[in-house]
Amino acid sequence: RFVFNGAAITSLKAIAKGGACDSESLTKQPPSRVMVVTALIWKALIAVEQAKHGHLRPSILCHSLSLRRRTALPIPDNSFGNLYMMAKARFGGECGDTESKMELHELVGLLDDSLRNALADCKKPQSGDDLVSMITNSSREISEELEIGETDVFIFSSWCRFPLYEADFGWGKPIWVSNRPKPVEIVNLMDTKDGDGIEDWVHLNEKDMLLFQTHPDITAFTSHQI
Repeated sequence: RFVFNGAAITSLKAIAKGGACDSESLTKQPPSRVMVVTALIWKALIAVEQAKHGHLRPSILCHSLSLRRRTALPIPDNSFGNLYMMAKARFGGECGDTESKMELHELVGLLDDSLRNALADCKKPQSGDDLVSMITNSSREISEELEIGETDVFIFSSWCRFPLYEADFGWGKPIWVSNRPKPVEIVNLMDTKDGDGIEDWVHLNEKDMLLFQTHPDITAFTSHQI
Protein backbone atom coordinates (compact mmCIF):
# COMPACT_ATOMS: atom_id res chain seq x y z
CA ARG A 1 0.00 0.00 0.00
CA PHE A 2 1.52 3.28 -1.13
CA VAL A 3 -0.12 6.49 0.10
CA PHE A 4 -0.04 9.74 -1.87
CA ASN A 5 -1.29 12.61 0.30
CA GLY A 6 -2.94 15.74 -1.04
CA ALA A 7 0.27 17.77 -1.07
CA ALA A 8 2.10 15.11 -3.10
CA ILE A 9 -0.71 14.98 -5.65
CA THR A 10 -0.71 18.77 -5.96
CA SER A 11 3.03 18.61 -6.71
CA LEU A 12 2.49 15.89 -9.32
CA LYS A 13 -0.18 17.97 -11.05
CA ALA A 14 2.21 20.93 -11.20
CA ILE A 15 4.96 18.75 -12.69
CA ALA A 16 2.61 17.31 -15.30
CA LYS A 17 1.26 20.73 -16.21
CA GLY A 18 4.73 22.27 -16.36
CA GLY A 19 6.03 19.66 -18.78
CA ALA A 20 3.06 19.88 -21.14
CA CYS A 21 4.02 23.04 -22.99
CA ASP A 22 2.64 22.33 -26.48
CA SER A 23 -0.46 24.20 -27.62
CA GLU A 24 -2.62 21.06 -27.80
CA SER A 25 -1.87 20.13 -24.19
CA LEU A 26 -2.67 23.64 -22.99
CA THR A 27 -6.22 23.34 -24.38
CA LYS A 28 -6.97 20.20 -22.36
CA GLN A 29 -8.36 20.05 -18.84
CA PRO A 30 -5.78 19.82 -16.03
CA PRO A 31 -4.99 16.20 -15.15
CA SER A 32 -7.03 14.62 -12.39
CA ARG A 33 -5.68 13.13 -9.15
CA VAL A 34 -6.17 9.63 -10.50
CA MET A 35 -4.45 10.47 -13.78
CA VAL A 36 -1.22 11.86 -12.30
CA VAL A 37 -0.90 9.09 -9.71
CA THR A 38 -1.61 6.43 -12.34
CA ALA A 39 1.00 7.95 -14.66
CA LEU A 40 3.61 7.99 -11.88
CA ILE A 41 2.94 4.35 -11.00
CA TRP A 42 3.15 3.46 -14.71
CA LYS A 43 6.49 5.27 -14.95
CA ALA A 44 7.87 3.23 -12.05
CA LEU A 45 6.56 -0.04 -13.52
CA ILE A 46 8.21 0.74 -16.88
CA ALA A 47 11.48 1.34 -15.01
CA VAL A 48 11.11 -2.02 -13.20
CA GLU A 49 10.80 -3.85 -16.52
CA GLN A 50 13.72 -1.87 -17.93
CA ALA A 51 15.91 -2.93 -15.01
CA LYS A 52 14.91 -6.58 -15.43
CA HIS A 53 15.46 -6.76 -19.20
CA GLY A 54 18.24 -4.21 -19.68
CA HIS A 55 16.27 -2.07 -22.13
CA LEU A 56 13.00 -0.18 -22.47
CA ARG A 57 10.07 -2.40 -23.35
CA PRO A 58 6.71 -1.44 -24.87
CA SER A 59 3.83 -1.52 -22.44
CA ILE A 60 0.09 -1.10 -22.33
CA LEU A 61 -1.66 0.48 -19.38
CA CYS A 62 -5.23 -0.82 -19.07
CA HIS A 63 -7.53 1.28 -16.92
CA SER A 64 -11.06 0.10 -16.15
CA LEU A 65 -13.71 2.61 -17.28
CA SER A 66 -17.28 2.43 -15.98
CA LEU A 67 -19.79 2.58 -18.84
CA ARG A 68 -22.75 3.74 -16.75
CA ARG A 69 -24.07 7.07 -18.02
CA ARG A 70 -21.43 7.00 -20.76
CA THR A 71 -23.11 4.95 -23.46
CA ALA A 72 -25.85 5.90 -25.91
CA LEU A 73 -28.01 3.12 -24.43
CA PRO A 74 -30.47 3.61 -21.56
CA ILE A 75 -29.14 1.87 -18.44
CA PRO A 76 -31.13 2.14 -15.18
CA ASP A 77 -29.28 3.93 -12.39
CA ASN A 78 -30.12 1.12 -9.96
CA SER A 79 -28.84 -1.69 -12.19
CA PHE A 80 -26.45 -4.05 -10.41
CA GLY A 81 -23.22 -5.67 -11.59
CA ASN A 82 -20.03 -4.82 -13.45
CA LEU A 83 -20.32 -2.80 -16.63
CA TYR A 84 -16.95 -1.53 -17.78
CA MET A 85 -14.36 -1.63 -20.53
CA MET A 86 -10.60 -1.15 -20.57
CA ALA A 87 -9.12 2.15 -21.75
CA LYS A 88 -5.71 1.27 -23.16
CA ALA A 89 -2.70 3.62 -23.28
CA ARG A 90 0.38 2.37 -25.13
CA PHE A 91 4.01 3.27 -24.44
CA GLY A 92 6.90 2.27 -26.69
CA GLY A 93 7.10 -0.03 -29.63
CA GLU A 94 7.89 2.78 -32.04
CA CYS A 95 11.11 4.14 -33.47
CA GLY A 96 12.61 6.96 -31.45
CA ASP A 97 11.13 5.94 -28.12
CA THR A 98 13.67 6.89 -25.46
CA GLU A 99 13.75 7.52 -21.74
CA SER A 100 12.66 11.11 -22.44
CA LYS A 101 9.25 9.67 -23.29
CA MET A 102 8.99 8.45 -19.69
CA GLU A 103 8.54 11.99 -18.35
CA LEU A 104 5.40 12.34 -16.25
CA HIS A 105 3.67 14.76 -18.62
CA GLU A 106 4.27 12.41 -21.58
CA LEU A 107 2.64 9.49 -19.78
CA VAL A 108 -0.23 11.69 -18.56
CA GLY A 109 -0.79 12.72 -22.18
CA LEU A 110 -0.91 9.09 -23.35
CA LEU A 111 -3.33 8.23 -20.57
CA ASP A 112 -5.52 11.25 -21.28
CA ASP A 113 -5.74 10.38 -24.98
CA SER A 114 -6.66 6.77 -24.20
CA LEU A 115 -9.49 7.83 -21.87
CA ARG A 116 -10.84 10.32 -24.41
CA ASN A 117 -10.79 7.69 -27.16
CA ALA A 118 -12.48 5.12 -24.92
CA LEU A 119 -15.21 7.60 -23.94
CA ALA A 120 -15.83 8.34 -27.63
CA ASP A 121 -15.93 4.63 -28.50
CA CYS A 122 -18.43 3.73 -25.78
CA LYS A 123 -20.99 6.14 -27.28
CA LYS A 124 -20.96 4.32 -30.65
CA PRO A 125 -22.84 1.06 -29.87
CA GLN A 126 -26.52 1.31 -30.71
CA SER A 127 -27.60 -2.00 -29.20
CA GLY A 128 -26.72 -4.26 -26.29
CA ASP A 129 -25.10 -6.74 -28.66
CA ASP A 130 -22.89 -4.01 -30.12
CA LEU A 131 -21.86 -2.95 -26.62
CA VAL A 132 -20.98 -6.50 -25.54
CA SER A 133 -19.02 -7.02 -28.76
CA MET A 134 -17.00 -3.85 -28.15
CA ILE A 135 -16.18 -4.90 -24.57
CA THR A 136 -15.19 -8.47 -25.51
CA ASN A 137 -13.03 -7.29 -28.41
CA SER A 138 -11.21 -4.91 -26.08
CA SER A 139 -10.55 -7.72 -23.58
CA ARG A 140 -9.41 -10.04 -26.38
CA GLU A 141 -6.76 -7.55 -27.48
CA ILE A 142 -5.29 -7.51 -23.97
CA SER A 143 -5.27 -11.33 -23.80
CA GLU A 144 -3.47 -11.54 -27.13
CA GLU A 145 -0.77 -9.11 -25.96
CA LEU A 146 -0.27 -11.18 -22.79
CA GLU A 147 0.04 -14.40 -24.79
CA ILE A 148 2.66 -12.95 -27.15
CA GLY A 149 4.68 -11.68 -24.17
CA GLU A 150 6.57 -8.95 -26.01
CA THR A 151 4.59 -6.13 -24.41
CA ASP A 152 4.16 -5.53 -20.69
CA VAL A 153 0.52 -5.19 -19.66
CA PHE A 154 -0.33 -3.26 -16.49
CA ILE A 155 -3.89 -3.43 -15.13
CA PHE A 156 -5.29 -0.51 -13.10
CA SER A 157 -8.65 -0.04 -11.41
CA SER A 158 -9.85 3.06 -9.56
CA TRP A 159 -12.44 3.19 -6.79
CA CYS A 160 -11.76 6.87 -6.17
CA ARG A 161 -14.85 9.03 -5.59
CA PHE A 162 -16.92 5.99 -4.71
CA PRO A 163 -18.72 6.87 -1.43
CA LEU A 164 -17.05 4.03 0.47
CA TYR A 165 -16.52 6.12 3.59
CA GLU A 166 -20.24 6.92 3.73
CA ALA A 167 -21.22 3.26 4.14
CA ASP A 168 -22.93 2.58 7.47
CA PHE A 169 -24.10 -0.94 8.26
CA GLY A 170 -25.38 -0.01 11.69
CA TRP A 171 -22.22 0.61 13.69
CA GLY A 172 -21.13 3.93 12.19
CA LYS A 173 -19.09 5.00 9.19
CA PRO A 174 -15.75 3.27 8.60
CA ILE A 175 -12.49 4.58 10.04
CA TRP A 176 -10.54 3.05 7.17
CA VAL A 177 -11.59 1.28 3.98
CA SER A 178 -8.99 -1.17 2.71
CA ASN A 179 -8.46 -3.45 -0.24
CA ARG A 180 -7.54 -7.11 -0.11
CA PRO A 181 -4.59 -9.12 -1.46
CA LYS A 182 -5.06 -10.43 -4.99
CA PRO A 183 -3.34 -13.35 -6.74
CA VAL A 184 -2.83 -11.29 -9.92
CA GLU A 185 -0.65 -8.29 -10.74
CA ILE A 186 -2.92 -5.28 -10.57
CA VAL A 187 -2.98 -1.74 -9.15
CA ASN A 188 -6.06 -0.57 -7.24
CA LEU A 189 -6.57 3.11 -6.40
CA MET A 190 -8.71 4.22 -3.47
CA ASP A 191 -9.36 7.52 -1.71
CA THR A 192 -7.80 8.30 1.63
CA LYS A 193 -10.40 9.14 4.27
CA ASP A 194 -9.92 12.91 3.87
CA GLY A 195 -10.70 12.60 0.16
CA ASP A 196 -7.59 14.52 -0.90
CA GLY A 197 -5.09 11.68 -1.13
CA ILE A 198 -4.98 8.32 -2.88
CA GLU A 199 -3.98 4.91 -1.58
CA ASP A 200 -2.37 2.67 -4.21
CA TRP A 201 -2.67 -1.05 -3.56
CA VAL A 202 0.02 -2.51 -5.80
CA HIS A 203 0.09 -6.28 -6.36
CA LEU A 204 3.39 -7.54 -7.81
CA ASN A 205 5.63 -10.55 -7.40
CA GLU A 206 8.24 -10.16 -4.67
CA LYS A 207 11.26 -9.45 -6.90
CA ASP A 208 9.41 -6.77 -8.87
CA MET A 209 8.10 -5.19 -5.67
CA LEU A 210 11.63 -4.81 -4.32
CA LEU A 211 12.53 -2.80 -7.42
CA PHE A 212 9.26 -0.87 -7.48
CA GLN A 213 9.23 0.32 -3.87
CA THR A 214 12.76 1.76 -4.17
CA HIS A 215 12.09 3.71 -7.38
CA PRO A 216 13.02 7.37 -6.73
CA ASP A 217 9.59 8.72 -7.65
CA ILE A 218 7.83 6.25 -5.37
CA THR A 219 10.02 7.10 -2.39
CA ALA A 220 9.76 10.85 -3.13
CA PHE A 221 5.97 11.14 -3.44
CA THR A 222 4.52 8.49 -1.12
CA SER A 223 4.08 9.53 2.48
CA HIS A 224 4.45 5.98 3.73
CA GLN A 225 4.40 2.39 2.57
CA ILE A 226 3.03 -0.72 4.23
